[in-house]
Amino acid sequence: MKTKQIILVCCFFALFSCKKEKATSPTVTMLIYKFKGEYINKSSIELTNDKSNIRSIPIEQDTSTKNITFLKNGYILEVATYIKSDNENRIVSSHTRGVYSAYLNINRKDWLKASFNSDSLKAHIIDNDPFIEFYMLKGDPSITDTSWSNIDDVIANGELVTKRGFIKLK
Repeated sequence: MKTKQIILVCCFFALFSCKKEKATSPTVTMLIYKFKGEYINKSSIELTNDKSNIRSIPIEQDTSTKNITFLKNGYILEVATYIKSDNENRIVSSHTRGVYSAYLNINRKDWLKASFNSDSLKAHIIDNDPFIEFYMLKGDPSITDTSWSNIDDVIANGELVTKRGFIKLK
């Protein structure tokens, strides 16, 4: 089952990696991260770099887990968009807002039913430092199934950075 999910992720990358875009244009990337707690069904927001204010509030929260792959030992693999500009670098995905994510005591399914502003959301933050580890793929995300068939071993051996070209963000 995991192999089929990885093949699906590979096809997604093959589809979007053919375009050569400017450095400031969004690009497809891959994230691998591990939470401190059970946050996969919780809503998330993005905080500023110093984590003192809310930078962005998503319009909706993806309630499915179709775009993520659960790996061994609590790691999650997810396709994301990386936006790099002169002023800021941002990660946008279905389940995380990047290393500056904060997770709320609001379930993803309940997100659309409620109405919040940035002041009221601060009271709902349950963790503003939710990751044990967080990696982002550096460079070309075009991959083949055989290069990712042993991803769990690569993580266990601490080789994401040295052998797979990831950047450790946390």
